[in-house]
Amino acid sequence: MPHEIAPTTGAPAPRSPRVPAWFALASAAVMVAIGVLVGLRGFHTTALTWGRPFWEVTYSSGFIRRGLVGTIFQGLFGGLPFATQTDLVIQVTMVVALALLVGLATWLAMLVARAPTRANALRLTLISLPIAGSALFSMLVFTTGYLDGILLLFAAACAVLMARGHLWPAVALGCIAPVVHELFIYMWVPLAVFGYSVLARRNPERSLRVLIPALCAPALAALLVVTLPSRSATAHELATHVTGSAQYKATLLHWEFGQTFAAALHRMDILQSRFWWPTELAAFVYFCWPAILAVAVYMVWRWRLLDRAAKAALVLAIVSPWAALILAWDLSRLVLLANALALVVIYGLETTLVHEPGGELRPITIGALVGCTVLAMALPYMFVQFNVGYYLHAGPLRWSLMPVLHPMLARWFHLV
Repeated sequence: MPHEIAPTTGAPAPRSPRVPAWFALASAAVMVAIGVLVGLRGFHTTALTWGRPFWEVTYSSGFIRRGLVGTIFQGLFGGLPFATQTDLVIQVTMVVALALLVGLATWLAMLVARAPTRANALRLTLISLPIAGSALFSMLVFTTGYLDGILLLFAAACAVLMARGHLWPAVALGCIAPVVHELFIYMWVPLAVFGYSVLARRNPERSLRVLIPALCAPALAALLVVTLPSRSATAHELATHVTGSAQYKATLLHWEFGQTFAAALHRMDILQSRFWWPTELAAFVYFCWPAILAVAVYMVWRWRLLDRAAKAALVLAIVSPWAALILAWDLSRLVLLANALALVVIYGLETTLVHEPGGELRPITIGALVGCTVLAMALPYMFVQFNVGYYLHAGPLRWSLMPVLHPMLARWFHLV
């Protein structure tokens, strides 16, 4: 509990001025500008081979994994030519990435506007900008057709709801998200721990017999999504609605829509035994260091105000997406999700702590965090799998440190 402060007879200490509205708007604008500028490095005008089928399959043959988005999309645009549908998929991918960026920036602006001191507002902004300048939005723009941006929007919405004390709407969204893609369960793990922290603190009278099962419900939903679909229904849906060769559809059935747990473990065991060093560990540090930095700075700043569950949620926001590599091989794509997830958990926690004052922000700390933002923007974006990597530099921001870092990155990530 805070210590009681004895009254003094002297003049009251001057209060730090509150944050002006222009600073909150400027923080959001800078974040959006950085995210767009860096995100355009991944821009291209083709739908990726493994992303396009998510928008073609439906529930017409029965319940299948990852069929919700395609069911909605085909219901709206199924009568259009294939090329037109492909263009729409690319446009939706861009819009979703931009919506996530603007949504996070708006959340930042709201927190900055409520901050009791300018030091608090500046600190929160400066730990956000390296994440905006990271390869996160380049990846979301590049992976056209993939559903990661939609899942991150679900994660952010769940965090907003739980931070405001709304358990059941958050749980409802958390149960819908695995129907979009079961990968969401890796995002829900830190969100559930975060939800336990903030909801138990906001409403101590709520029974844990209600809270804990409710927070576990999305995990049950993900389990049902994985176990209920019929393989024959999935094969029929792929054969009927997906454009491509028979071999391509068979690969989709085996490794994507009908993948078994045993097969995924066996494949990833082979890849990780060959490429865990230095490729996997180097990718984790290279792509996730902005999230690690943000979590470290935030935990030092708010250490005394965070309970164990809140601290665990921050750590899990970094580790949980990495754990998805047990079953999936898109190395950079999956570990980059930690950047967004860490920011979502930080903003969710700060929503409940925003009125708490913080310490002063030293000029050397400001300079270091600004330098980290510049470094994040200067690092080259690569789409990296375990055994191959691709350097991408579209958009207006084509300059990067690749000429300096190429020998090292080529060795780590097998660049072609």
